[in-house]
Amino acid sequence: MPAARPVDIVTTMERRTKTGIEDSGLGRLIPGFAMLGTYEKSWIRPDLLAGLTVWAMLVPQALGYAVLAGMPSVHGLYAAVGALVLYWLWGSGRELNVGPESTVAIMIATILGSRATTGSDEYASMAALLALFVGFVLLIGGLFRLGKVADFLSRPILAGYVFGSGILIVTSQLPDLFGVDVDRSLYLSDVGAVVRNLDQTDIAALAIEHGVRELWTLDRDFARFPGLESRNPFENTSPPR
Repeated sequence: MPAARPVDIVTTMERRTKTGIEDSGLGRLIPGFAMLGTYEKSWIRPDLLAGLTVWAMLVPQALGYAVLAGMPSVHGLYAAVGALVLYWLWGSGRELNVGPESTVAIMIATILGSRATTGSDEYASMAALLALFVGFVLLIGGLFRLGKVADFLSRPILAGYVFGSGILIVTSQLPDLFGVDVDRSLYLSDVGAVVRNLDQTDIAALAIEHGVRELWTLDRDFARFPGLESRNPFENTSPPR
């Protein structure tokens, strides 16, 4: 039996009568519980596959972004799990991957880096307080429907923001890339910290980086040989008929 298409799933949900959970105040207050009343057994397998896919991407992503924010890596897992559960309860979209992001990690490190020692208990406490404050601001914005304010941001502004974030991510990882252990607060930038301490470069760390980069480009190199073209699912896609 062929798997149900997204359109069929939506149609099925629209035709089903509302359950007691949806009609109750709890269903209106917590939309995630209301969805349980229309859940079908045939969705369990694809949902499990989707969960494994999200897990495979989110775990290393969360660990890396936690380090980028100046936090212990395990804190990234705490943030990822909490975000997924809370979005399931109160989120407005059924297909969305939520969790730590690179831009948020950079902003946390930039704001708190000059106020506390990276990785210390004081730093972690300030980061938790900052997260609660930002969450409160987002909650107020959601209540007053302020999301449309983002429509006034022009495309050049968004492109500059993304480009600048990419530069900050790359430069912030240079000390770890070269295996240089220095006090970054003594230098104006991470680039200067690395350049002035190149004699402390860890050859093993640099070799690992080079090996990972070669593996990353291996798929592109395979495309030069017949029968070994890229199997990237996002390439050469066409709209469904």
